[in-house]
Amino acid sequence: MLAGAVEVVCGAERLRLERGGTAPLPRGVACRIDVLTDAHVVCFALPAALEDLAAELATGTLVRDDALALLSTVGISLLPDGWSGRPR
Repeated sequence: MLAGAVEVVCGAERLRLERGGTAPLPRGVACRIDVLTDAHVVCFALPAALEDLAAELATGTLVRDDALALLSTVGISLLPDGWSGRPR
């Protein structure tokens, strides 16, 4: 939460969030967010099964081309090796 207040409702669970608050949402449970005051919220959403993909990549057994192919299925592209982002 950047500002304001919301209530996160996931099944029977209710959690009030105010500035600085965070809440991981459970998998497989429908959730809603009720805005209690003017609010600014940052929401990070992960594609389904991203945890499984991350675990597979972490094994280090995939060759780069296979890893790139798996990542592309969830819309992730990697920068080329050696890319620093600094002007030359």
